[in-house]
Amino acid sequence: MRRRALVWLLVCSLIMLGGANLAAAQGTRLTAVTLTATPLYDAPDDSGEPLLEIAANSLLTVLRTDESGAWLLVDDGRTQGYVAAEQVVVLTPAPLAPLAAITSTQAGAPIFARPSMAAELIGAAEYGDMARILGQSEEWAYIVTADGHTGWSITSAWDAIDDLQPALVHLGATDAVGVFAEPNITAELVGTLGEGDLVYLTGTQESVFAEVMTADGTTGWVDPAYLQPVPNTYVDAAAGTQSKPALYAAPDFSAEIVAMLEPGTTLTYLGSPDEFWIEVYSPAYGRVYGLASSFGPVYTTATVRVAGANVRQGPDADLYNAIAQLSAGTEVVVVGRNEAGDWVKVVLPLDEIDYPYRGVEGWMAAFLFTDASGASDLNLDVLSVVE
Repeated sequence: MRRRALVWLLVCSLIMLGGANLAAAQGTRLTAVTLTATPLYDAPDDSGEPLLEIAANSLLTVLRTDESGAWLLVDDGRTQGYVAAEQVVVLTPAPLAPLAAITSTQAGAPIFARPSMAAELIGAAEYGDMARILGQSEEWAYIVTADGHTGWSITSAWDAIDDLQPALVHLGATDAVGVFAEPNITAELVGTLGEGDLVYLTGTQESVFAEVMTADGTTGWVDPAYLQPVPNTYVDAAAGTQSKPALYAAPDFSAEIVAMLEPGTTLTYLGSPDEFWIEVYSPAYGRVYGLASSFGPVYTTATVRVAGANVRQGPDADLYNAIAQLSAGTEVVVVGRNEAGDWVKVVLPLDEIDYPYRGVEGWMAAFLFTDASGASDLNLDVLSVVE
């Protein structure tokens, strides 16, 4: 019970860590962080003069590698060029990065600007704090914290947290739903849930009840008919807008403005009531609305259901080479689909991609996400058509 209560305290402010800030650190593109001051070259060769030097702890967008994998073609926001792969850590795409927590009450974890005890101390994590581990270098982990700060921490200070499925309470005509101590309606009532409350499904079911953790750390049993799992669909607040994107209490310009977002902020996408508005979820603001034009395209994560699933350079098995072959159970970020909807564009962790075709984005046939019984977590309807 103590462990589960701790997990809830860690995650009750997040639907996905970085839900409010993680995209600012990474978004849907594959990125890398420099370990030291790193020269950028115009070719995968260090014999010439570098174009410029990139500071340590800088985030770079990874475009591809050379055929050897020893060099990465990157974009640092000013120009494109090659950096030596050994001088950076390629980060796991943010929606796929594992959650970890400080579970020791005896010691916390300092967070540094670089993977060195001699580097600038930029923060500290304590018992109950959570982060996503985006990458590792020897004994160091590159993390993003719940408030969106990135930095380096000793890996051994963090313990992995098992996946929990967030769900929102939807009551319909009922005023409240009970949380029971045991999976039956005659058991002790340990709490009640209201419309829009967030709970986490632990994955345990008994009869017609599902085990959940509530906002106050209570573990109990609920009728799952009142729960709507939070979808694995996301949007990022658009960058480059004249003003910060706003969140509204209702899909109406006269409604209360709940918050103004920083560009790059990621929210969970719930749906679109019309062509002008989208409904989103934020752990800080609940179910709220934003102008569709203030957000980027919807993206998602999906699980490969077929063994030996090919990722190709383009959306055609006859015309394009495979850049990777994924096993069943592999999770990828899906950023769009083709016009016909039979292929989807994906972003992969770099270690999933085979030589010598080292692009970091590729295409997969949509049927690769459906198992033999027809089950799939890929929602094609929310995806935009991309090239």
